[in-house]
Amino acid sequence: MINFEDRLNQALEKGYDFSPSEVLSQAYETVKAKMGEFIGFMIIYLIVSGSASSLASAIAPGLDNLVSLFFSALWLPGYYYAAQAIRRGQPFSFNLFMDGHKKAGKLIGYQFLLTILIYLPLMPAIASLFFQDNIIAEFQLMQEIAQTGEFYMPQLSGLSIGLLIAGFFGTLYLSFSYTLGQVILTIADFGIWESLEASRKLVQKNFLTFVGLFFLIIGINILGTLLLFVGLLVSVPVSLVVNYVVLEKIFQLYKEDDHEQNISDHFVDQ
Repeated sequence: MINFEDRLNQALEKGYDFSPSEVLSQAYETVKAKMGEFIGFMIIYLIVSGSASSLASAIAPGLDNLVSLFFSALWLPGYYYAAQAIRRGQPFSFNLFMDGHKKAGKLIGYQFLLTILIYLPLMPAIASLFFQDNIIAEFQLMQEIAQTGEFYMPQLSGLSIGLLIAGFFGTLYLSFSYTLGQVILTIADFGIWESLEASRKLVQKNFLTFVGLFFLIIGINILGTLLLFVGLLVSVPVSLVVNYVVLEKIFQLYKEDDHEQNISDHFVDQ
């Protein structure tokens, strides 16, 4: 049995390290072990989620976003369950991809809260627009020009532009900080807010390493796009499994508390 709280505390107190290229390579090898299943589930996810979102959009504008959020909350964690089984040598079945439903309430709640938190830094910029007299006319003009196939940038006040820039970087920072939130909630016995906070603290502990990993992931997905988008069927699952591999390295998930002597040697004093 793994005591995730103890592992988290040790990682935060002692520090930890990992190689972005190494975890990316291990994530690929994990997906490669069951390549057909990973690609098959990605195709099913895209078809079902896309169809449901299209239907929802026809029913009410904006409803498709809620449907997409619902499917990403419940189905994407399936990649973590599948990766865990493969890397721990446990029995594997296609049903593992649907195990996110076991934590449906937590995962959906997490996704809603995450969406709110990530876009929260943009709220001051949006609020500032209401104090700009000509903003409605500016956006109407943008829509009219867009219908002609051209683009028009609305004239914004200096305050709004400054707040938008600050909000953009705030949103980007929070996106980095909560990188591990979903996989922690999926694998560990943490609550929604505990998972978010654990991710934030872990990422801040080694922020530049996560930035490097982010650009590597962006790179393989760009490559997947260049390969007539077919490569995305591999690069997207690898991008998700990377999060599990990182968590595995930080928490030493392949070691049980009952059978280990001391895992503190794994952590790096900082």
